[in-house]
Amino acid sequence: MPTLWIASLAPVAALLLLMVAAKWSSARAGAASWFVAAIAASSFFGAGLDVIGLATCKGLLLGVYVSYIVWAGVLMYNFAEETGSISGMAAGLGAVTGDDLSQVLLVGWAFVSFLQGVAGFGVPVAVAGPMLTALGVQPVVAASLSLLGHAWAVTFGSMATSFLTLVLVTGIEARPLAQWSAILLGVSCVSTGFLASYMYGGFRALARGFPTVSVAGSAMALSLYLLAAAQSYVIASTVAGLVGCAALALLGRAKGRAKDRTKKIAVEAPPGRRGGFLLAFFPYAALILFSLATSTGPVSTFLSSISLSLPFPETETSLGWKNKAVGSYSAICPLSHPGTVVLEATLAGYVVFRKKGRTKKGMVSRILGKTARQCLFPTISTMTVAMMALVMNESGMTYALAEGVARFGGGFYPILSVFIGVLGCFTTGSNSGSNAMFGAFQRDAARLLGVSEYVLCASQTTGGALGSMIAPAKVVVGTSVTQAAGREGEVIRRNARYCVAVAAISSIAAWAATASLKF
Repeated sequence: MPTLWIASLAPVAALLLLMVAAKWSSARAGAASWFVAAIAASSFFGAGLDVIGLATCKGLLLGVYVSYIVWAGVLMYNFAEETGSISGMAAGLGAVTGDDLSQVLLVGWAFVSFLQGVAGFGVPVAVAGPMLTALGVQPVVAASLSLLGHAWAVTFGSMATSFLTLVLVTGIEARPLAQWSAILLGVSCVSTGFLASYMYGGFRALARGFPTVSVAGSAMALSLYLLAAAQSYVIASTVAGLVGCAALALLGRAKGRAKDRTKKIAVEAPPGRRGGFLLAFFPYAALILFSLATSTGPVSTFLSSISLSLPFPETETSLGWKNKAVGSYSAICPLSHPGTVVLEATLAGYVVFRKKGRTKKGMVSRILGKTARQCLFPTISTMTVAMMALVMNESGMTYALAEGVARFGGGFYPILSVFIGVLGCFTTGSNSGSNAMFGAFQRDAARLLGVSEYVLCASQTTGGALGSMIAPAKVVVGTSVTQAAGREGEVIRRNARYCVAVAAISSIAAWAATASLKF
């Protein structure tokens, strides 16, 4: 048994060493780790070519499902940036509140979370970082604060790619998983708000912002939960972040002081593209409306009636590990897929903006080229990590790994589960990668311990989201746009303590939930 446990750890260890020590890209490290997983599965777990080959194909299909959302989301963001929507929204938000702390929280906690809802890959940090420096925040603090502020929104951000990855990898029911994820992430949301206040101005700012964060954080957390319960996963973080922006704007105006009213965010829409906030927000309003329309009622049933998928036969290793036959795996419903909804909203935005004269010749080709350059390597990374995870899962390696850790952790394992998600994000650079690598592991650990698999998988993706504040790839983005290049180590060290603090709070909540559900 110890031999099998060590062998099951080999692919994860390889990914860690290659990315952290050897500084390989996630795409190269993922491919190498898949190879290690295949060798270990064949040599120690009795997996034949059929098991490894079919598991690899499942990983590729999972990668296609997730990558469609990623490409569509990045395309929409690039369209919004090209037409001035992002800068227009930022300028509008900067004018609605005069209190300095409220402005910092508005940009570095709520607006950055809204952006995370519609775009990932460090884009929210790249937008919010310069806005915070324009408010007079020191560069390193601006980078750290934007990384801290957006982390809670990552799971349901980027059109819910991280959450949907977890659902596909674990095969568990989506709605209860979403509800538990929203509960733990809601705790993280409020916690990051308090810590953002402290990071900006110490205990004095924490005390001054306590009422504001309590009200706005509760509003965001409740919005996230309601949308998760309504199965509107794609817009959960987007709407929650928007609710936070509205709450902070109202609260900030109510308590704004005269001496703070002269400090505004120095962000303007590009010349020739200035317009109202509502027009700038139109593509995202369309996304919210389309998402609600396609996720509820008879419309959802009709659109989901058409699906593309492949059947997979039953497989079995020589050690007796069986994988049941499935009629369809990682089915894509082209009419209701989140990626399609995002593309439809982008197209609606293009039609409106073209009538308003906010499009230019050659804009479409520029956006498409930029999107392709941004998404190519993340797509390869997503697929290779998913391939590794599925080979581990279908050869019995994930179960063996979970069994060893569950025996070691015992009843206190739920406290560790959040930190495993953090580790996965730190090494792969994304919550999606963390969920692909450790999602099935957390599910199996829960079943072995006799606790709720929904809570432990929610802990996994909560940890993966929080790990975003110290993920090296995102830290580099934050420092590069805030004139803090070369100080990445300082940002990671600064954020590590905040990450541990929020993860500890979330892990205690997860442990309490698993304990209460036993009775």
